[in-house]
Amino acid sequence: MTQLLEKTQKIHPILWLAGGILLAYIATRAWSLGFTHDESLTYTIVRGNPTWAGTANNHVLNTWFTKASSWLFGYDEWALRLPNVLAFLAYFFFWAKITERLRLPWRCLAGAFLLLNPFALDFFSLCRGYGLAMAFGMGNLYFWIKALERKEVGWVAAALASGVLAVYSNYSFTTFFVAVQAAGLLAFYLSGKFSTWKIMLPLLAVTAAALVPALLHILKLSGKNEFYYGVSNIIETWNSLVFKSLYTVPVAKNGWVVLISTGIILVSFAAGIYFFIREKSLAAFRFLWLVFAFSMLLPIALHYGMGFIYPIERYAIFLILVNGLYLPYLLQTAFKNISPKLNLAAAALLFLIVAVPFIRGINFHYSITWKEDSDTKAAVLLLAKEADGAPTRLGVSPQFEPAVNYYRERLGLNWLEKATREPIIPGGSDYFYCFQRQVEALQPVKIIHCFEVTESCLVKNEK
Repeated sequence: MTQLLEKTQKIHPILWLAGGILLAYIATRAWSLGFTHDESLTYTIVRGNPTWAGTANNHVLNTWFTKASSWLFGYDEWALRLPNVLAFLAYFFFWAKITERLRLPWRCLAGAFLLLNPFALDFFSLCRGYGLAMAFGMGNLYFWIKALERKEVGWVAAALASGVLAVYSNYSFTTFFVAVQAAGLLAFYLSGKFSTWKIMLPLLAVTAAALVPALLHILKLSGKNEFYYGVSNIIETWNSLVFKSLYTVPVAKNGWVVLISTGIILVSFAAGIYFFIREKSLAAFRFLWLVFAFSMLLPIALHYGMGFIYPIERYAIFLILVNGLYLPYLLQTAFKNISPKLNLAAAALLFLIVAVPFIRGINFHYSITWKEDSDTKAAVLLLAKEADGAPTRLGVSPQFEPAVNYYRERLGLNWLEKATREPIIPGGSDYFYCFQRQVEALQPVKIIHCFEVTESCLVKNEK
């Protein structure tokens, strides 16, 4: 069996307590956050509306699980989000198992990167496929590490299966799937376990067959330009994740943070090469460096070879998993011959820095990706009080249309006409729900209420 830097450690009771608190936080937000634009599109797919079913908004596995949850518990926000809330349990479990190989200071740092990242945590409280994909992705990494340590093909089968589930949870994890499986297979080959390849080949064939529907769908969506959101530089990919992870921390997007984050990536890549060559006994570290390298190099190859744009923000969220595990393993490897006190001090300092965005960003009102949707429910309830059951037409900014229609159906507001994505025009509706910057163009109107967080207003037509 491959030697490790040190023996694995059971998860500390304090970490279990922290995991329970985080689960309670995630579940509470799943109950309290207003339904968002993209979640409402998932709702329409679950209800059988074909409009969005054939688009990239259909996160296949998430749709299936959401539909099952709705059969059991109905269409309340928490019921539709329940699969992703439960996915956090798997995510935390696999994180705990992977980080057993880290000493406590670096394990806590890995916790800060992966359990206290407010941007990543958002998706476990929302009805989208990202939370499920992160959970299955974390399982994918764990099973490969076990396969490399034990040199047993059964763990490889579990790794491949969890990787496939991550792809079907969210197609943006396709790059992650290729990078992780390539790293695992290469590491498995380098381990010298040649006798298992006769078993491995059928496993790979079954995995490829399982992915065929997803790949065909991805090609179809690509042909319709569904994957249009991205950038032309891999550094921008990384920086987009850094700024989203900072959440509400106010920093300039072209200043020192960009220089530091770019430097961390370059230094981590170079240092990883050195330790990969030197530390031949560290199965987990060597595998994670390969995953890190392939996750960065594969998008570059796709960009220059096939003209693909680089993913950013939530479409690149798999890199949070990769970097959040690789960097603590790299630091532990680099600091292994340095005094425990210095290890503790370095890890504690980094932990405090990484934890600041989570502490600042704690809230039960909005998610950072769809912050503008956080007051839609309040606006609809306020409209119900104003209209008092009279037939009403509500003009909305296109961003608000899906969530308004979700609450119209969920709350049984039959007196309210279904909202459309048609441009709002002065006098065209009884009421308007729009951004504050649009109010002046709709005059004369009476302002019913303006919402501070979303900078939106509910106004009544006075024409």
